[in-house]
Amino acid sequence: MYAVFMLGEGFDAPFLQIGFTTWTVRDLNYALITVFVAVMAMGNGYALSSGRAVRLLLSRTQERVLDQTTLTVVIGILAVLAVVFFIMFARDVDLGSYVHRIGAIRATEEFLGKGLYHIPMTVLMNMAVFLAMGLQRNKRLVVSLLFILAAVFNFLSAARLNMAILVVGTLAIKHAMQPFKFKMRYVFIAILIILFLGPVSLGLRGGYGEDKNISNWAEQLKFAISYYQDIDVFYFFAVIGMLGHANGMEAITAITSKLSSTGAYQYGQYLVPSLLLGFVPHAIWPNKPNYGTMLFNEYFWPGAVEDTGAMGSTTIGEVYWDFGIIGVGIAFFLFGYVMRGVEETRIRIGKNLWVAIFYALFAWFWAIYSNEILVGCFAQWLLYMIVWFAAYKLTTKAAREARPRGYLRTASIQD
Repeated sequence: MYAVFMLGEGFDAPFLQIGFTTWTVRDLNYALITVFVAVMAMGNGYALSSGRAVRLLLSRTQERVLDQTTLTVVIGILAVLAVVFFIMFARDVDLGSYVHRIGAIRATEEFLGKGLYHIPMTVLMNMAVFLAMGLQRNKRLVVSLLFILAAVFNFLSAARLNMAILVVGTLAIKHAMQPFKFKMRYVFIAILIILFLGPVSLGLRGGYGEDKNISNWAEQLKFAISYYQDIDVFYFFAVIGMLGHANGMEAITAITSKLSSTGAYQYGQYLVPSLLLGFVPHAIWPNKPNYGTMLFNEYFWPGAVEDTGAMGSTTIGEVYWDFGIIGVGIAFFLFGYVMRGVEETRIRIGKNLWVAIFYALFAWFWAIYSNEILVGCFAQWLLYMIVWFAAYKLTTKAAREARPRGYLRTASIQD
């Protein structure tokens, strides 16, 4: 649908402009073929394999017993560390002024320089919430309090990705440990909130991408309300397109069309250095070379993005730039293969905290990789996994160590 929209002569520009004018059917057709290969490869990876290696890895968590006392201590440590990082993050920031500028500050060196603080504080706080889902006593109270604190930290960090991980991850873990039935009325209410309150949040963030000097809450609210004064029939299509990152189709078209004529594939020269540099904060290395999607800015749409932000190149686009259409097929086959193993383990083991958390994080990150920026997402996923593994090792014991003397094991022990 978005492809048709891009070709439509009656529209001035796609939802999110990146400096291009019109596309030919040939350009768009090649991009759609590339996307089709990714979708089919992922479907076959999921359907024709079982992800056995992943199942064996996660099944080991079933053989260990969770120590509630140690779990409580680890949750407390994560929360305290998150608060420490928040204090370091906010020590030289006027939070009142910062909140007014969140939208504009996200794509600046000032924001990137604080990545050393705001990324760990959100990861640690979110993981504290997830681990609290495994408590046996006062679980609702602890989860609620930690969730509120995590929501505040995520909002102040301006990291929309981590805020989404907090919300979706909490629901996914709850569902994995104790399945509940989704009701359509809740979905309908959520859609209404997104469609009608979305502009309010944008206004309260200071108008991302807008040349607005908003200095108080009254002006911010007025700015948000002004969105509704110019609503037309295409407003809802624009909201849906932006929420679905429909502009990714435009990015893929730009990438495939240029490479079809230049053949300048990177063969790993983009992905490997970008992943390594992505773990080094700008606060430690201010003059760090460009990496990740900033390289896409320079090569595929120079001048279209003037700040330190970047277009959503998508994982399909990133893998294609490195390894071509064959690389896209292999990468997405592996995505499907691993996802099958994670899903089967979740269904088979059931109420297991570690599988539930792994499932929630994997499902979220890897599901959006097809339409997100691989380098940045993968780096954050690894940070979550480091905390997950450390907490798992600290809070669990082998079943033989945990059972009392004379105990005969007759069934597998679950968390």
